[in-house]
This record gives sequence, structure tokens and C-alpha cells, in this order.
Amino acid sequence: MTSDFDKAQAAMDEPNLREEENLADILLQLGDRIAPSLIAGTHREQLLQCAGAIPASVAAYPFGFELPMHTDQLRGDLGIIVTSGSDTARFFEQRGRQADATSAAAGLAGVIREMQCESSPIHPLVSMLMLEFDVPDTQEAVQKEPGVFLYPKEPMIGGGNVQPVSVMLDAIVSAAGWQAQAAEHRELARIYRKMRSSVRIGSLGVFPSRQRTIRLAIADFQNSSEIIDLLQNIGWNAQNHRFVESLIQILETNN
Repeated sequence: MTSDFDKAQAAMDEPNLREEENLADILLQLGDRIAPSLIAGTHREQLLQCAGAIPASVAAYPFGFELPMHTDQLRGDLGIIVTSGSDTARFFEQRGRQADATSAAAGLAGVIREMQCESSPIHPLVSMLMLEFDVPDTQEAVQKEPGVFLYPKEPMIGGGNVQPVSVMLDAIVSAAGWQAQAAEHRELARIYRKMRSSVRIGSLGVFPSRQRTIRLAIADFQNSSEIIDLLQNIGWNAQNHRFVESLIQILETNN
């Protein structure tokens, strides 16, 4: 049976697929709406090449660019959203089933299937995933597997039940094509228990093509002192504290 959500989703996807072949076609139509002052030159060309391998159906949902704050280079990485049952989800699922698929591509396809399976433990927990593509600086650079970020359906409030967080960790590790590690579960549980009940987990992420780390995004801090308090409680070193404090001061001043 097709739900109303599925019908609405198909209605959003199909016009894009009829009119455009890939995301690069859409970016070309946007032209200077993608500000040349932010993404320009060779990197803009590489962005279009990267987007050429991504189906146009991603434009049915928000997509955008991550711009580095620590450099003046006019570049940005590409972020897209993948939801259950979408044409984009089917594209990456099929990609992961190919004979020459990397372990990360196969892992991502598996997580997408799990998101759509009602009996899967991650089905009630994950609302969507985001893929972040590192745009190469040169044509000779090898296109890496995208970063993968899972977003919870319901707020995972600090200090709550750690089991759903553990399930999400297993899923994000699987999406990278990695094997689970008990140490990562212990560390995530430790941090989660030290979070205040006023903050929540925003997402869990991995970059399969980089050194193995788990990216934990925490949201809903009310002020800078809450951020610093958490960093101190979980054992970040003083040098990192100073960097965070200086960055927060800039953001608070601008706001």
C-alpha cells in the first residue's frame, strides 16, 4: 500500500527527473545564486563534476554547502539529504549493490534499507541521513566516499536512555563499512550521560574516507558557558577550550 507521504514524495521527485538528469544541471541553472564570492574558480568546476554523479532527485529536499571558517579559500563541500523511499535513496541503494561497490557504499546501502524496514531497530529512531561530499581540489583527485550523518526522529535528550543512542552508533559505523568497536560505545555512553537534560544529540556522523572517528553533534546549548562546561566534563584539553571560547565570542558578537 502506498502512503500519502510516499505519493507526495513521488510527486516531488518525478518533475526533477523529467527535466534534469543530475544535480549539476540544477546547479548550472542556479548560476550566480551560488555566490561566486564563496565558491569559485577551479573548485566550482569540481563541484559541478561531483554533482554530475548525483541524481537530480536530491533537489526535492534541501541541499547546500559547508564552507570552512578557517580559510579564505573559495570552496565548499556539498551536503544532500536522503530520506526513506525517495528516488535518491534508491539510487544509493542500487549503487551499493554493484559488484565493484566499496565497503562504504555497500554499508550505506544497507543502512538505507534498514531505515525503510519497519522491523529494523533503526527504523523508529532515524528520520533521515545526510551525505557530505568532499569536493576535490583538482581533476586528478580521487572522489572519496561521502560522509554520512544520521538524524534522530525524536530528541535524544542528554542523560536519557543510552540504548537508542547505541543503536544509532551501530548504524552509522555500519554505514561506513566498519566493524563495531566496544570502546566507541563506551565513550559515546560516557559523553551522553554527562550531557545536561537541556541539550540533545543532533546527529551522529562518520567520514569513511578519513581516519576513523565518530562525529557527535550536540544541539540546544543556551549559552557559551554550557558548551565549555560540557567540554570540561568530558575531558577536552585546555588548548581546545581556548579555541572554542574564541570562536563562540565571535559568533555571540555577530549575533
